[in-house]
Order: sequence, then C-alpha cells, then structure tokens
Amino acid sequence: MGHISYKVAEHIFLVHAEKPEAVFECLTSYQPFVTEETEAPLFELTISREQQTYGEEINRFEWDGSECVIYRDDKGYSFELFPGGSSLSYIMRAEKNFTRVTASMKGEDQDVFVLNNFLMMTFAFASASCKTLMIHASVIRNSGKGFLFLGKSGTGKSTHSSLWLKYIEGSDLLNDDNPIVRIVNGVPMVYGSPWSGKTPCYRNLSVPVGAFVKLKQAKENRIEKVKPVRGFATVLSSCSVMKWDERIYDGICDTISEISMIVPVFQLDCLPDEDAALLSFNTVCG
Repeated sequence: MGHISYKVAEHIFLVHAEKPEAVFECLTSYQPFVTEETEAPLFELTISREQQTYGEEINRFEWDGSECVIYRDDKGYSFELFPGGSSLSYIMRAEKNFTRVTASMKGEDQDVFVLNNFLMMTFAFASASCKTLMIHASVIRNSGKGFLFLGKSGTGKSTHSSLWLKYIEGSDLLNDDNPIVRIVNGVPMVYGSPWSGKTPCYRNLSVPVGAFVKLKQAKENRIEKVKPVRGFATVLSSCSVMKWDERIYDGICDTISEISMIVPVFQLDCLPDEDAALLSFNTVCG
C-alpha cells in the first residue's frame, strides 16, 4: 500500500491506498497541495473496504447535500454518509483525536465525492486543537490581506466576492467556500484549500486576515463594526464544529476567542450591487 502526502494551511496529512496514483488523478483539487513532506502528519486516512459502524447513534446532519449519521463508542467515531440522499452508504471510522482514520470505498462513481468529504471532515476536526478553523466563507485578497465574507447559503457570499473582483482593483479570489483560518505566531492567517464548493479555486496561498464580513440581504446598503462578543458568535456560526465533542468544540471556541480580539468583524446589510462592494471595501480597508 502506498500513500500521497498533502499540505493544507501548513498541516500535513497522508492518504494511504493500494493505488495512490489513482487517488492522485481523481482528487484533482488536491494536486496544488501535494508535498513530499511526511513527518508529524495531522492525520492519516487509509482507504479500506470496511463497512461496519460502531457504537450508538449520537447525531444526524446534512453535509454538502448528503445525510451524515454519527456513531460513538469508547474508541472513537463512525461516520455513515449517504451521498445525495441515496440509500447507498459509506463508512468512515475515526479515532477520538482523528489522527488515524479509515474510509470505505466501493468502486462507484460517487467514491471521489465521498472521499473528498471524508477528508474535509477529518481535516476540520483533527485541526480543531491546533488553532485552526475551517470556515464556510468566500475570500477575496486585496491590499495584502484576506477578507472573508460569511453568511448562510444563498446569502450572496460568492456574489459579493464577484463584485469586488469586478469593481475593486487589485482583488483576486483565494477560495469560494471553505478556506482555512489558522493563528500563526499570534497572527490570524487565511489559506486556500482543496475545498471551494462549485467554484474551481484551489490555491495554495495564504495571507493575513483583514476582516470578517457577515452578509445579509437588504433593501439598502449599510455596514457596521460589531463588538467582539457578537463577532465571536458570527465566526462560530460559520465554522465546522462538533458540539458533542468537548475537546474539539473547546479548541474551536478558544481559537475564535483569540481571533475575535484581533480581527474586526462587520455586519453588512446589502444589495448585490457596485455600491455594496465599494462600501465594504472602503470600510474594511479604511
């Protein structure tokens, strides 16, 4: 069995498989993040044929348009994923700290989708105690910083990013769905990732975080800076979390607490127009 090594937000993780070259070819969005480094990996995922879940069911939730059921026992977690709401399920088995994971594959068309989502889940939960957050956001780079647009699906995050790209000189897109934020030497940094939703933007780049901007559709454009307590809640609501795992949840909350005291958070009520982009740009870049 061979392996492929990836490095995302300075975290290394390994994927073990009987045919690693096939994994490499299928996971095209991961190719910019391939590395030869293998020491001290954040986690290792092994592709297997195991189909067994263990423990009692503790939660069900929707993940990327699929149903996910979580089971827990003394050794760790089992994740059962039903891609696209189908009756066909895939199993991921993870140790408590998510350092070692096995993922079942079936040789079906949906294997790539499932493996990508299992890797995304594992990264989010394994990195939670490392001052690292996976955030649901669209990120624009400008003036040497990264600006994260937050909000529920359908709020207009990608639309607002596109307005910056169209009207704000010097803007480019870093990630359009799941960037990684990590505190490095006291500085919150935002990184591109292999996970960018429907927009193929997989950039192995990083920049200091300039601001978080939560969007809300409105009939007129208005922006305000919020207090750190509200900023904490704003960022938390956009993070991938496991509230039922105290260690993981505490790690995420500690990281957000530190970030919310450093990085400004804004509330932007807006229309999908040029004026909204100019207002947010002029405010956050001040």
